Amino acid sequence: MHSQGDKKNNLEWARLDKLRSVTGRTWDSIAADLGIKRAMIHHVKAGRRGFSEKTRQRLLECEVAAGIRSEASALIEQELRGADLVSVLLQGQGGGQSEVSTKDIDRGEKEFTWSIVGAACLPDIPKYSP
Repeated sequence: MHSQGDKKNNLEWARLDKLRSVTGRTWDSIAADLGIKRAMIHHVKAGRRGFSEKTRQRLLECEVAAGIRSEASALIEQELRGADLVSVLLQGQGGGQSEVSTKDIDRGEKEFTWSIVGAACLPDIPKYSP
């Protein structure tokens, strides 16, 4: 039977593995960014250890920088909610404006254009019709 800590460590390992596969960086480089030793990554993989809150925050920042996570999901993970979350999203990063407008918030949705890059084979995706 797995404990709650084991599940948390498995999630941490999955996040690390995804960061490495998306960025193509070495474990040494990732460990340096997280402020840990490379051996700690292997302890997490084996389920023997978990990250400190500080290291989890650094991992989150690396995921946002790599485009794996959105700024909004990072803020939600940090338990920023309601008016505080809306305020941060509207202010954007570095004093610039976010792409989320008050109109989007009032409607409860954000329209955007997307494209798939580098997908060699995609299944047929049915069209959504309400």
